[in-house]
Amino acid sequence: MKEHYHKVLDETFFEKVLANGLTVRLVPKLGYHRSYGILTTHYGSVDQVVRHKETGEEKTIPAGAAHFLEHKMFEGQGGLDAFALFMKQGAMANAFTHYFQTSYLFSASYYIERNVETLLDFVQTPYFTPEGIEKEKGIITQELYMYQDDPLGVSYQALNQALYPDHPLGVDILGTEESIKATTYEDLRLAYDTFYHPSNMNLIVVGNFDPQALLAVIEANQTRKTFEPPRYQRIEEEVTAPVLPKTQLERDISQPIIELAWRFSPQKLSGLELIRQRILGEVFFELLMGPMSTAYASWYQQQWVDTNFYQSYQLDHMMHHLAI
Repeated sequence: MKEHYHKVLDETFFEKVLANGLTVRLVPKLGYHRSYGILTTHYGSVDQVVRHKETGEEKTIPAGAAHFLEHKMFEGQGGLDAFALFMKQGAMANAFTHYFQTSYLFSASYYIERNVETLLDFVQTPYFTPEGIEKEKGIITQELYMYQDDPLGVSYQALNQALYPDHPLGVDILGTEESIKATTYEDLRLAYDTFYHPSNMNLIVVGNFDPQALLAVIEANQTRKTFEPPRYQRIEEEVTAPVLPKTQLERDISQPIIELAWRFSPQKLSGLELIRQRILGEVFFELLMGPMSTAYASWYQQQWVDTNFYQSYQLDHMMHHLAI
């Protein structure tokens, strides 16, 4: 296990890539009363096309499958799900799906090693059935409707569709009503087998623990499991279609919403360089038009904007834009 020290942040962390490919990063924090763990797979809503490594056969996974799979990962045998297991161990659990990742997390004050193992076990030993998937479709569709009732959420999604037409980035992370209905057990199984291999995942734990002892627990947990190599690999869809110059929606709302956006060239960045460039962009646009800027004060005084005004700079893989 390698020890790293970050001078700027004054933080020490430990890192090791296990034999099965899982990347583990441990950040011991003496004096912390609560610990946090997050297990992430580099699989998000943009990953909709996969190719067989030997035959070259391509398959399309329905839009929203990454989020759908996140829902089903918490399902356990006999009606006992992962949320209940974490609660019995004094922990709080959650998960989220983004365009480029799906993450499962917990926070706890006690039983850190046990909760880390629970996190690994429920993600790496899924239990979902065709019947359960059919039942879940209604729940996810209602979640989609809920977001569609939010004017700001609707305008945000319309903006993404205009920025990235004919691309998964322009589709809601939850998918569409049609894609949710079309999702099958085979689709989710294909997605899981392709993207939930340890070599495509990383585990980060922060808290008051002995890193050597916790690593030993994690390694023992992984040694007990066998993972078949993925037969399929992701096919990234390049952003090629031009931006739609204008889109307009009609809704019964009290105040119109106007959004502007600019799409920039994709940046092939990763790791620390991606984080660095993202922070630089966020700071630049915050200084330029954030709530403490001269520009914002002038616009507000002229009643061009109100307190709902925002600016959002996004840089992540093929996503690169500014929205206001």
